[in-house]
Amino acid sequence: PPYQNAVRVFSLLPAARGTREKLDCLTSTLAAINECVKEYYSKRNVAAEKFVVNADDLLPIMSYVLVKANLPDVFVECA
Repeated sequence: PPYQNAVRVFSLLPAARGTREKLDCLTSTLAAINECVKEYYSKRNVAAEKFVVNADDLLPIMSYVLVKANLPDVFVECA
């Protein structure tokens, strides 16, 4: 499945204790998404300079990761 590593990283959010660890988990999730996108394009021989993950791309991908992680009470975890 696409973004499997990002889903795995985001699934660690409930284990994070405190605001700093939760923020680190979200940052790691975004980094994992970026790596997944890089891997996708590198397999298609697209130069790294030709793609950029911007907010317009990131929002639907993060939404997908959030749904696939299937975390109960995910909004409570982010509070």
